[in-house]
Amino acid sequence: MPQTRYSLVDRRRLGESLVRAHDLGRMHENEQSVLGMSTAAAVIRNGAGEVTALLAVACHSDRAVRRLDAAVARAAEQLEVELRRRESRIEVGR
Repeated sequence: MPQTRYSLVDRRRLGESLVRAHDLGRMHENEQSVLGMSTAAAVIRNGAGEVTALLAVACHSDRAVRRLDAAVARAAEQLEVELRRRESRIEVGR
């Protein structure tokens, strides 16, 4: 059941969107859950390349979220680097 008139309900379009998000490791959406709200999100992977977390920022403007999209992706990449650094320190300390 759609949450707003912008919610993806077509299985093909939803599938394409999920594949694109998986391939890029990030995505943004506009008013799909809440009218007037948009979200940019990026995955955070551990040293094995597994997704361990998600960084997301929600705001009131599609224009703003499009500007934030790259910044969210960069922040997620920085968190990945830090996570991998800490993982390697833990492995060395064993």
